[in-house]
Amino acid sequence: MDLIKKQGIVNLDFADIKSILQDSGKTVLGFGKAHGEDRAKKAVEQASNTLLLERSIKGAGKILMNITSGNDIRLEEISQIATAVATSTENPDLFLAWGTVFEETEFENPEDFEQKGSCVKVYLIATDFHN
Repeated sequence: MDLIKKQGIVNLDFADIKSILQDSGKTVLGFGKAHGEDRAKKAVEQASNTLLLERSIKGAGKILMNITSGNDIRLEEISQIATAVATSTENPDLFLAWGTVFEETEFENPEDFEQKGSCVKVYLIATDFHN
């Protein structure tokens, strides 16, 4: 996972992963990525509805979330992703551990970067379901 392998602006480590996964029962995984306008919204929607999820993240008590993007990501986008994930769980007591990692997005044509910006990737590990 990028969150552990790469340096970011907010990092997590194995202790954080252990606190999310230990004694938490069923675990589901989600992944989404998007470019361009509304990239944060699109990526989190994909991650919340990916085929890797046997169920929705509704009712999760703990979520480990990683956001990987270029250094053009805005704090507003990070907040939008975290809020959407927390809202999707419908759990006011959710424990959300998150981190943000930078990676360079490569485009053959430099104008593509100006149009699309970097790719935003959202990874979710949801556990501790109470419903």
